[in-house]
Amino acid sequence: MELRKTSDYADLPPEETMALLDASVHGLSQAQVQERRQTFGPNAVKEMEAMRLRGIIRICLRIHHRVEGRANRFCSRSR
Repeated sequence: MELRKTSDYADLPPEETMALLDASVHGLSQAQVQERRQTFGPNAVKEMEAMRLRGIIRICLRIHHRVEGRANRFCSRSR
């Protein structure tokens, strides 16, 4: 199986994507799971990646709350 970026699959039909990934709608067989674990490692997000993602989500939520608060203040003044 050739390694590709996730974005390479974005415009493909699901059937073609499954064929390229050597997968099916029913999942992987136990043999495929073992082979992929040996080749790629466990299917887990590394701790640093998870921490970075949590930080990005916190920043996005802060921005959202600030914008939402400003919009509410503006709307209440214009009444």
